[in-house]
Amino acid sequence: MLIKLGSEKYAIPLSSIMETSIVRRDQVHHIHGSSMIEFRGAIIPVVSLSKLLESPDFDELTENETEVVIIRKGEKWAAVMVDEFIGQSDIVLKPLGKYLSNTAVVSGATILGDGQVALIIDPNALIK
Repeated sequence: MLIKLGSEKYAIPLSSIMETSIVRRDQVHHIHGSSMIEFRGAIIPVVSLSKLLESPDFDELTENETEVVIIRKGEKWAAVMVDEFIGQSDIVLKPLGKYLSNTAVVSGATILGDGQVALIIDPNALIK
């Protein structure tokens, strides 16, 4: 699934996505220094992709609502805040080699149909 954070496009593998949703600011609770939301009767952590990737032109704190992608790794769930959903697309994963090796949440990149490069997010690195 292609998503947008500010002016940048990213891809999240559909195999890890359980659901997409919109969350209001008042639905996000801060528990022991972590942001959490209630999802299907369970409390799950909220992951700020813009903070992890240091996105310069997107700040989810200014929005009243935000789109989230619910991802799963085994029995663990997390809600990843994004700016906008673009849609589904078949992409080819290109390894980054030594580039961006200090960013654990990026597993590769792809070239989109319009010629733009989109980084591919590793959902397993987002859930701890």
